[in-house]
Amino acid sequence: MPRAISQLLLVGILGASAVAQNGRVSCLEPANIRDLGLKVVRGRIDAGSDDFFIYKRLLDLTPDRPKPGALAPAFETKLKEHPDDPRYLYLYGRSLIGKRTPDAIVQLNRVVELAPNFPWTYLELARIYFSHNFGDLTELAAVIHTYRDLCPADLDGYDWARSESDSVKNAEWAQNFRRLLENNTNQYNHMHWADLWATEFRFAPKSDYPQLRARVAEDLKRLEGTPEPWTRPFMADLSTGYMLIERPDLAAQIDLRIDPDLEVHKAQQAFMKEVNWNAPLNSEERENAMKAQARAAAQYVAKWPDSAAAWSTRLGFLTHDQSWTKEEMEHAGLELLRTDALRGFGWTPSPERLNVARQWVKYGIHPKDCIAMAEESLDEIASGPEIASDLYASPNSKPGINNYSHTLFFALDAIVDGSLQLKDFDKTRGAIAKMQKWVDENQPLQSDPSTGFFRWRGIWLNSSGKLAEAEGRKMDAIAFYTKAIALGARDPEMAKRARTLWDQMDGTKDGWDSLTVMTPPPSKPAPKPAINAVYQIAPWTSVGKPLLEMNILDVTGRTWTLDDLRGKTTFVTTWATWCVPCRDELPSVQKLYELVKHRNDVQVITLNADEDPGLVEPFLAANRFTFPVLMAARDYVASHATGELGIPQNWLVDHALILREKSTGFDNHILDWPKAMLDKLVSNRQ
Repeated sequence: MPRAISQLLLVGILGASAVAQNGRVSCLEPANIRDLGLKVVRGRIDAGSDDFFIYKRLLDLTPDRPKPGALAPAFETKLKEHPDDPRYLYLYGRSLIGKRTPDAIVQLNRVVELAPNFPWTYLELARIYFSHNFGDLTELAAVIHTYRDLCPADLDGYDWARSESDSVKNAEWAQNFRRLLENNTNQYNHMHWADLWATEFRFAPKSDYPQLRARVAEDLKRLEGTPEPWTRPFMADLSTGYMLIERPDLAAQIDLRIDPDLEVHKAQQAFMKEVNWNAPLNSEERENAMKAQARAAAQYVAKWPDSAAAWSTRLGFLTHDQSWTKEEMEHAGLELLRTDALRGFGWTPSPERLNVARQWVKYGIHPKDCIAMAEESLDEIASGPEIASDLYASPNSKPGINNYSHTLFFALDAIVDGSLQLKDFDKTRGAIAKMQKWVDENQPLQSDPSTGFFRWRGIWLNSSGKLAEAEGRKMDAIAFYTKAIALGARDPEMAKRARTLWDQMDGTKDGWDSLTVMTPPPSKPAPKPAINAVYQIAPWTSVGKPLLEMNILDVTGRTWTLDDLRGKTTFVTTWATWCVPCRDELPSVQKLYELVKHRNDVQVITLNADEDPGLVEPFLAANRFTFPVLMAARDYVASHATGELGIPQNWLVDHALILREKSTGFDNHILDWPKAMLDKLVSNRQ
């Protein structure tokens, strides 16, 4: 199709409402569509609407998690119905982003060829060229400049302002950027003020900083007059502005509104350090720590009543307060549901409503509601394990099977307990059947302890036992309970119930032992060295020993060997999700990784020492950490240590695979830790 004809066709098919006075396609969707919600949009499509802007709105509103590219099949069908139509090329190309991004680039570039004045194509290409895996600053600059030429009055063209480095044109477009913001009263713009300030400071000489800060102060006066409620991006602009005018006190107030959990996390870290939470504790010491946590949680909710983290801690540890009541537990659960809704996190593999359901159902609180919340949680993860977007996923990344299984079985377990309380045995059987289906389909996972297969199989067996017991089938119940025990899924409560039934049936101790005692392994493995969080900083010391051979999977499924370190100077840090000083250090490790990720002479990797690998990926996602993480690496680190293993532990490995230096603890007194470590890396190149 000739380009001129395709452009005329494009203008015609978008309709008069989308054409500006100068004949170009407008950069705004029709007003009656751009404010529609996802439910209404889906309803119109189900009713037969074939409106381009309805489809575009569907893409605008459909989240990337848990399945990027979920709409690609539908838009592929539409494209087959309308081949070479720029609209459907755009829709299909955009629907591929995150799932098959290289194909998305091909389709979007076809739109550029057929309809170069079609504006939204350039925004999608910009999103791709800004990403980690497809980043290209030259292409990014080209497409956003084209979009600005087509849509000079649209702020979307400034979404990537922080990444621009064209100082020649900076003054002109930055002035236009400011004019657009000053004339725009909509607080739903994507943190554009912070982008503008960053641009103005980046290109100004330091002598102009006082003048710029004064201008930021004037901007803040304008922003403070915006009617509430304020969006999180809007408040983030305010926080940035207050820091720029050197008012960290005001910034801290806004930060607490953005994240009501912020102070709770700080208080929790201090508490864990005070009670030495992560140290090996005996049963009495652990119970005392639990009671102390219950008391601390009561203080958290009193001080920070809008923090979901505070109410989650309160709910989880309430039963360790000897005077707790069901009314208090019900209240804590309701408050957790309320405050979690304020977070606006969107899709999550571990919904808080499921935590409420699991805790309530144990004590017979609103079993019908517990079932409903568990079923909602199942619906939330119904599409299966989460898949990372290929815009940012590491090579060979794989679905988050651990998070998926975790939520699946905890939800089904809550449904089992709730339906048993309501004597709805058909619903109980339905939930157990889903558990069994998973166990049958995932038998190969038995060879990998990190998948949690034994735990999930145990929940299925114990649930089967609970149903049999409720229906009066005592022998069946004993069979299920004891099989769970014998297969290594010992649940103290279930074991106690099983033994009670066994005694009622006049069973003997010898008979019980024959059913439940597992055959000991042929040889006892050597004990692992103790691992502890290190708060006392140990300075860098010389080592001068070669690294031992390694063959370790990272969080994406890729295998790392010493060949991946050979020829580069490597900074290595060992950490765990439960380690407080590690959590303090990791944001700086991420910054160091950002400094070196495109270099060929130095690199950063991390070794994770968590016993439960299922905790790692959610932790990385929550903190937006993208550095390489080698999993189950505790034994490898221990093989280079003597005695107690302290973390965080940092190594400096040279190009010849010699461990030159190491240190423990995080030295947060270093003013610019990432730069200091980079200097250390560079100075040790050989």
